[in-house]
Amino acid sequence: IYLLPMKGGDARKLTDLPKGASPAVWSPFGETISFTSRTTAEDLKEKKEKGEEEKQKEEKSKVRVITRAVYRANAEGWLEPGERRHIWVVPVAEGEAGPAEAKPLTSGKFEEEGLFWSADGSRIYFTSNRVEEPYYNPPDSNLYWVPAAGGEIQKAIDINGPVGAPVLSPGGRSFAFTGFVNPPSRQSH
Repeated sequence: IYLLPMKGGDARKLTDLPKGASPAVWSPFGETISFTSRTTAEDLKEKKEKGEEEKQKEEKSKVRVITRAVYRANAEGWLEPGERRHIWVVPVAEGEAGPAEAKPLTSGKFEEEGLFWSADGSRIYFTSNRVEEPYYNPPDSNLYWVPAAGGEIQKAIDINGPVGAPVLSPGGRSFAFTGFVNPPSRQSH
């Protein structure tokens, strides 16, 4: 993520994560940006231990062991096992040079997406399907939140179906979203 001053000048690199960053989502007061990235703690450790040039010289094995039914995606290519999109935050301070230190807020085996902030900037809301291999089940994602300073994930909306495009009301007391409730399953006895 780069920050370009509106009064002109060069863009400042705000993040420098090995596996990139999703589009930025500004906090309500413009002090912090949230985003998702597939970067892990191990990636950051490797980056510190090895220089970027050395890492580029390393040759990766072309052998792939497929262990999941869905192993690639259009426009993304091969899906790496264990890589998930997680929520990160980075402070935005004027006048600083170079990348700021980004902080991961979530981790684990499930992906987070569709980020948006609470009006007071204390929470980051997101949608997630917390099932290991979701393609074997009917669609089902829920709305969650995590404190912007870090902490435990909390569930905000849980229906038997997908929660899509959620929007928080101006008062912060209710949500509007698209979705549907899955029909009852027909299991044979």
